[in-house]
Amino acid sequence: MKERLAEILALRSVVDALQQEDLVQVLSEVTVLSDEYLPLLQFLMAPDNLTCLISTMLQEPTPTARATAAAARQPGDPPSYEKYATAFRAHWVLCGSGFSHQLLAAMTALKGEPRALIAQTLAELNSRDSMTLEAFARFIAAFMDQYSPLAFMALFDKNLRQQKTFLESLLLLVFYEPLRDVMVRMCNDLPGTSSEYEVETLVGISLLQLSPINPLQQINDRVSEKLHQRVAKDIETLQFSRMIFTCDLLTDLIHEKREGSLGFAMVTSLSESKSNAEQLIEAALRDLRQLPTSFANESHVLKVLNSLLQQNQCGCVTKAAFCRATAATHVGSKEGDDALTAACTEGSPHEDLPLVWQVFLSQLPTVLSFFSTETTSLQWRFNPTHVQLIYLMLPVLNVSCTVADTLIVRTKTLDTLLELITRFPEASIVHCAIARLFVVALEDSPFMFGKELPAFRSSTDPLRIHLLLGGALDFVLKSYGWTTVPDTTASEVKKPSPPPAFLDVAISLDQALTSAFAQSSQLFIGNSAFERWKVFRLEVLLPIQTLWEEQYQPPPAAETGPSPMLAAMLYGEGHDQPLEDIPTDTKHLRERKQSTDGIAPPTNSAKAEGPCVSVMQPTSSAATSAPVLQDVPTPLSALYNEEEKHMMLNVRDDDAVSSPPLALVIPAAVPQTI
Repeated sequence: MKERLAEILALRSVVDALQQEDLVQVLSEVTVLSDEYLPLLQFLMAPDNLTCLISTMLQEPTPTARATAAAARQPGDPPSYEKYATAFRAHWVLCGSGFSHQLLAAMTALKGEPRALIAQTLAELNSRDSMTLEAFARFIAAFMDQYSPLAFMALFDKNLRQQKTFLESLLLLVFYEPLRDVMVRMCNDLPGTSSEYEVETLVGISLLQLSPINPLQQINDRVSEKLHQRVAKDIETLQFSRMIFTCDLLTDLIHEKREGSLGFAMVTSLSESKSNAEQLIEAALRDLRQLPTSFANESHVLKVLNSLLQQNQCGCVTKAAFCRATAATHVGSKEGDDALTAACTEGSPHEDLPLVWQVFLSQLPTVLSFFSTETTSLQWRFNPTHVQLIYLMLPVLNVSCTVADTLIVRTKTLDTLLELITRFPEASIVHCAIARLFVVALEDSPFMFGKELPAFRSSTDPLRIHLLLGGALDFVLKSYGWTTVPDTTASEVKKPSPPPAFLDVAISLDQALTSAFAQSSQLFIGNSAFERWKVFRLEVLLPIQTLWEEQYQPPPAAETGPSPMLAAMLYGEGHDQPLEDIPTDTKHLRERKQSTDGIAPPTNSAKAEGPCVSVMQPTSSAATSAPVLQDVPTPLSALYNEEEKHMMLNVRDDDAVSSPPLALVIPAAVPQTI
């Protein structure tokens, strides 16, 4: 090996060394304590050699090398990466060898032309080769793992123009997923830049990549011609990947909320800049008009807008309800009426919402118009963008703003969505989205997407009262065939079976109706739909909810002690865990069950004992041992004959529910008469 190392050290540069096929094997045998380590490290740390390692690692195979590899490959042969051999060796030396830590440290200490050449190579990389981009992503990740993203940006010697060029190039390369992860880490860990122009440029590129095909002219003009030329020849599949991962990048930054970071500055610019907010919403409206196309089925601009709108809540619905309740104590007082008007119109919390919300509320009538039944696209079919639009209503309802609620009530949006369930009875994805809207609008503590959403609504806010006294409640009753209160003496008529989504909507309506009736019962006096609902609730909803509760099985409690296999080895098969090792609440439950049942579980006296029984359990003589548990008389044992006792002893311990199936219970619970 020493002779081979001497031959490598005798080469003129690292470029010649990287051509040696056994380079990885030879360098792997060199340890830090060996005599050859320092001379070899000194050879690799030479400024020219470090520069060559970076350029070779990021150099794509030549057309000649690609053609040679393609000609040598026979049909059926596995793919060959021989053309990447030199780049792989350079990457291994920099990131995977025993010299990598020292080489990365030496790179930070470079000065002059070698440092400038490395910075230029990293900043202007515009490859479309997946292997080259993989090496690039791994190199940046290795450098940031050893130091930090800020230290990596220091390679550009505080050259703001070069740092900006690198971030722009990295954003153009997010179509390769590992580089998307690198960009997310950069945006979260780099401090927010003081250059507003840099942030605006990154936001402009992001908006362009969200709509790569026929983008808005305003967004297209924000990106420099040089960057346009870099992506001009990209194929559609690459543009599609860039669109998807740019959407993932922005949504990750929105939900991360790392204040003071570059990503937070980008999100703030999207939320608070009027031009950015207007262009984002206009791009979303354009997608709603044009999609789906041969390029994309759904809008990724809508996904970013949805995530952005989820971050804020207004709460002026609750404020208005409080003001109305306060004004009710000053009936007939002009001062009370003036105070109510001022409180509901001046200084409303929605004025403090980010600018993107204010722009969106101004465009909300246009957004809601896509739900109109007169829309041609919704008469016969629905598109993926319609599903996205339904989910966009979740933050609109959850923001709890009187402006948004007024528009939803005026356009009867939720009533129209109920009609969509009937129009598309097999569209489960539409049904699920619509049911979630009613959960957010009607329930006080909606639990959705794994967490409880903060609800700033009152039981009698205008939107809820509109749904309860308007057409929504009556529409659900008619869907179940409850146009009138059933007459038990009439002949049985089969009720219609609406899609299951109506049951979810009915449960949400029931919760809101119960709460509103407790607060303002006078609103429902003489309401025919309310009278039908009371019977419908007793005969349909409550039996179904009771059945659900009976069939619900809570997750099993965590068991303590050794695993069953280990317990069988130690104590023997069929060994029961001692009560001393059982948690107090579980032990109490078991003792209580045995005392109330009156019949103890049988014991098995023929079980094989394990090797630790004699050591870990005290011995007892036959004369002093406890009697058999089945023979112990109990107060309840006299009430059962032998057959009943036998059946009770063989009850399973898995708490299996023996309730009848739903098909047998519902016909009995719901009257089949008119």
